[in-house]
Amino acid sequence: FPVTIPFADGTTQTTKYPLAINVVNTLSVDAIKDQHYLLTGAGATSVTLPAVVNVGDFIMISVENGLLTNVILRNGHKIKGVSDNVTLDIANVTVQLRYISSNTGWIVT
Repeated sequence: FPVTIPFADGTTQTTKYPLAINVVNTLSVDAIKDQHYLLTGAGATSVTLPAVVNVGDFIMISVENGLLTNVILRNGHKIKGVSDNVTLDIANVTVQLRYISSNTGWIVT
């Protein structure tokens, strides 16, 4: 699950990859940390971020339903320091959110 990538200069970077892709064809899903969600439903999907998180947790979301109205619901945490939900208004995009701190909340990485 964690993967360490070696670089030519001798440094390394450890990163996480999701265990599996969760295909979502419903109107809502409660996200679980460190998972990847593929939105495929005919209607706009609301992805609710986890309420309990730790620094470094992440969520990946891929918009495959062609809609510009899918929403990320923040579930009490900030997103990029703001207390607002986010509309995914780009079709066929994949975003990764990583939890940084209570002040910043989730950021797009």
